[in-house]
Amino acid sequence: MRAEDAARLKRVPITIEGMTCAACAVQVQQALAAVPGVKGVSIRYPQGQAVLTVDAISPPSDERLLKVLERMGYRGTIAANN
Repeated sequence: MRAEDAARLKRVPITIEGMTCAACAVQVQQALAAVPGVKGVSIRYPQGQAVLTVDAISPPSDERLLKVLERMGYRGTIAANN
């Protein structure tokens, strides 16, 4: 990855309640990855965590990310310092 590309990215940690299995994690990963502005998704389902890599210039809104989770039946919390 080029340095200028890396500078355009930021990490968004999300705590996800109710994600209890690998199949759930795959579905959450696919749904979050489909949101415009999301460049990558790393899921740790045993910890109930996701870390998104998003475009820092035009990131998706926190509300949009949480709505994706809500539609799937999960409750998400985005870290305050994102």
